[in-house]
Amino acid sequence: MMGVRSPYRGGRKLLELLEFVEREALAVKDALTAEGLRDAVAYGTGRILSTDLARKYDLYDGSGQDEGRQLERIVSSMSGLAAREVMSFLAEHPDASTAEVVTHLQGKSTLALRFVKARRAGHYGAFRLRTDGLAWVNDVLTDRTTFMASESLPADAEDLIAAAQIKLRLARLDEIERAVENPFTKERHLQRLIETSTWLFGGQFVGAAGVRRLTVGNEVDIALLRPDGVLHVVELKQANLRTVKAHRLARIPTAEVHQAVMQVSNYLRDFDEQRSRILDRHGLDVRRASGTVVIGHPKYDLSFSEQEVNETLRAYASEMSRIDVITYKQLTDSARRSLQMRDSPETWRS
Repeated sequence: MMGVRSPYRGGRKLLELLEFVEREALAVKDALTAEGLRDAVAYGTGRILSTDLARKYDLYDGSGQDEGRQLERIVSSMSGLAAREVMSFLAEHPDASTAEVVTHLQGKSTLALRFVKARRAGHYGAFRLRTDGLAWVNDVLTDRTTFMASESLPADAEDLIAAAQIKLRLARLDEIERAVENPFTKERHLQRLIETSTWLFGGQFVGAAGVRRLTVGNEVDIALLRPDGVLHVVELKQANLRTVKAHRLARIPTAEVHQAVMQVSNYLRDFDEQRSRILDRHGLDVRRASGTVVIGHPKYDLSFSEQEVNETLRAYASEMSRIDVITYKQLTDSARRSLQMRDSPETWRS
């Protein structure tokens, strides 16, 4: 399936399906499967080398489990092992003090465990031994490592942090764009990606409002706050649908666009009617709140150009004073331009 002659090493369809199954794995909290699928997509798009892939997944050459995974499991079980060690020590020394228990554990930490198969099937015997390697690690971590604290960061460190933030946001933007352009992407996955990336909507908002259910029976996708403290709601819809259709000699939005706009309009009406209750309960000023509908992508409007789609939605939204309508491409393009403008040390400091 991953043929090297194809520019996509298996075809765009395969990559879209891999991304789709990865999202489904994440939806059921199967992180291990999702990671494997993510690496497969990275290999298929040339973002990870085959040697790195083989090194990460030792099972490819039959050499066994990845050492990193083994370490994760070991560290995760350390608390249980420590608790068992404490219980065993207290059973023999019921009057032991806390200091004595700590001293006992410190002594055990300098010994390595060696496991051998026991006579009973499926069980192991553990022997404590002292090894030079473990002694060195224990010595470095406990006696030769100093954890430094700093009250302020140097200027170059601030630049590095700003650059790292931009890099992370560009990587998230790439992920969102891939999801939007994948026809198998579901609405709930787009919401998970965007609700944790409210910077996409620009500097006119100071962040998320921290609450989504403001009135009975209504739960908004994303609630943002303007600098003046007024609420702005965002309604996210499917990306893989048409937003514009021909009507006589003109272009008009599709029924999906109109329904999404009316949904936001109902939110705003409820906010106006229950303004006092929302202000008392959540501390949010929803008087004259506004909203944005993010829907569709020019890729799926095959009968019209991107400019025609944008012009039609802009003309439609201009008839409404409180609701805007944009495509996912407009959202991501605007965010990318903003990040590119910030991509210089002079801009970071400003």
